[in-house]
Amino acid sequence: MLDAGVAPRQIAGLSVFVDHADPQLFYLLADAPRVRADPRPQLSLTLFRGDAAGALLELETVLAPTPEQLEEVRRTLEAEGGAPPRLGRPDFREGTVELAGWMQTDELRPLTVSMGPPSLVGDPSAIVAARLDAAAAAMIEQALREGDALPTAVLYRLELLGLAGPLGIEVEADLRRVHDRLVIEGALTSPIGRARLAKTWDELATQEVVRVRVLDESGDVESRRAEALTRVGEDLVAKMLQATPPASRPATPVAPGAAVELSFRLSKQRDELETTARWSYHERSVRRIVHHAAANLIGVLGDSPIDEHVTYVDLAPPRRELVVRTEPELPALGITALEVELWLGEAPPEDGDEPPNDQPVELEETRLFATLTAEQGEVRLPVRREAAMPLWHRVRARFDPERTHAADRGSGWQPALGSTVVLSPRRLFAPRSLTVVTGRLELDWLDHVEVQVAAPDPEEPARTLVLSGERRSARADFLAAGEGPLTVTASYRGKDDEPSLAEPPREVADDEELLVLDGPFAPSVRVLVVPLPVAGVLSIVTELELRHDDWVQTRSVSWDLPDTSSRTVALRRPRGVESRYRYRSTMVHDDGRVEVGEWVESEAPALVVGAEGEVVVHRVEVYVPGGPLARGALAMELLLASGEASTSAVLEGSADAVELVLVAPKDGPEPVLSVDEILLSGESRRREIHGPSAHEVIVGTDPED
Repeated sequence: MLDAGVAPRQIAGLSVFVDHADPQLFYLLADAPRVRADPRPQLSLTLFRGDAAGALLELETVLAPTPEQLEEVRRTLEAEGGAPPRLGRPDFREGTVELAGWMQTDELRPLTVSMGPPSLVGDPSAIVAARLDAAAAAMIEQALREGDALPTAVLYRLELLGLAGPLGIEVEADLRRVHDRLVIEGALTSPIGRARLAKTWDELATQEVVRVRVLDESGDVESRRAEALTRVGEDLVAKMLQATPPASRPATPVAPGAAVELSFRLSKQRDELETTARWSYHERSVRRIVHHAAANLIGVLGDSPIDEHVTYVDLAPPRRELVVRTEPELPALGITALEVELWLGEAPPEDGDEPPNDQPVELEETRLFATLTAEQGEVRLPVRREAAMPLWHRVRARFDPERTHAADRGSGWQPALGSTVVLSPRRLFAPRSLTVVTGRLELDWLDHVEVQVAAPDPEEPARTLVLSGERRSARADFLAAGEGPLTVTASYRGKDDEPSLAEPPREVADDEELLVLDGPFAPSVRVLVVPLPVAGVLSIVTELELRHDDWVQTRSVSWDLPDTSSRTVALRRPRGVESRYRYRSTMVHDDGRVEVGEWVESEAPALVVGAEGEVVVHRVEVYVPGGPLARGALAMELLLASGEASTSAVLEGSADAVELVLVAPKDGPEPVLSVDEILLSGESRRREIHGPSAHEVIVGTDPED
């Protein structure tokens, strides 16, 4: 899950968050929305002739990284070494999309043209439709024809969940005194604006308007105190400030699709606030993160002909097409079908008027029907309709009796602008949801985690979720859960020759939306076993055992000499079991003798078999981005040496990683890593690294780097 305790990085116009458990998993949030191209920009301006002067502006926006941004992020992360990164999207919970414009010069602030919720399945997207008066329509048309621009900005406000670590700190704030002193200026999405906000919280803490109490004095208290103030500040921003476009239209020229810096203003009256608010950061907690993204609409059409996007209509009703579309979540919610009723006109029927089931669709009707299923998620209906005619819709959900015992439900009439109706069944028929994510689990040896989620109502079928290394989170939705806590039972299934355990059932309260599974296993005890050649010995077998009460975990590794390659052995253990293990080695001599060693207890991360005297293990992982070929070389020879002891490896072509393990006397000299490159030109290049770290990344061509 997204780690809310680590500040995001900014790479190629994206906010890059890290995962709380997987160091190679990153979550990407775009900082600037754009108009969707499919294949041409999805924007239309319909101008009305005659008495109904004005226009209808429709555009489809998406907040998603471009292929170029994804490639830049991937290159940047790969250059830092380690395994190839995996890029994902966070789990968005709520959001709004606003289209704001600077269309009236006598306005002191920008005009909100349209606002609504986006689709949060996959990359956030929204179809924005705005009815414009004659003056605004003329301005929009002129801007598109002369400058390929709209004097507007698209603003996304999204809420997502993150996991934050414990701080051992409590904070109390007098909200009314905060309101009195909160007089700040700046841009909410700019570095200077964030800096002014951070300074404001520090000043309020100094003046004891915000009081900080440290419960745990160990460790870096100042850093934890600053993190607590940052979290409190973010909550206060969400509670008391509202993001808004800048008061004046951005200066030109501006790059196409450039992000717009948002301002903020107080959104609460002083008397609306409670006197005191408290925050407690004793344990790891789930945090709501608010992400703002805004961009101008300059250069939206690109090379697309203007006449394909700007059209004129007469008052006579033309033949048009209505598009009804649903988000692809029907099976997950237990919905077999959505029955949609459309009404063209000013006054739809009363909510209690049930729609007939099999009424045919006719072109002259003002009442139309469509059925959406998982297999057919979009329906197109031809109608004769004036462009400005109001459009209403209501929906009835038919539920799968094998997934839920909930009765079929219907929504009330809702207006729609434009010719496209996008339905979100999750918003229309909100289920009770529980998201389950893996926490500190070693999913390299666990095959999967099977999670059984049962509702308090025994008639509601239980949900079975399966988590693995490829799918670290899943959501259970209940449309008829009933009152009371959910019951969760998790079973951890190991791969072949690996242990399995099941946790006892636990209850999840009504107000909890997220459950983090850390599992019953503690981190594995990983031991590097290195054999040394022994005169007269043909083979070596080393046994390792971790024992605690009824828990016994055994592993064995063997070598047929002259093979002396190092092996890593992992011993699994439940939580509460110490990392201390015992081992013994058995050697088979060339004269037929079998020498069985004594059991020895140890906690060492490395074990050397056949050593005489005290030795130390040097372990260096070398990573070369792109391999030797990316550096203009045929091959690279790597030599790790300490005194007379040495080990070597060769990288060829595009191979980019190798591990060197060296056994040397404990009192030997500092190890040296030598890198010799054979260039494509026939020349050679050499560098030496004294005292290499456990992870060395070879970049650059200067031997002094």
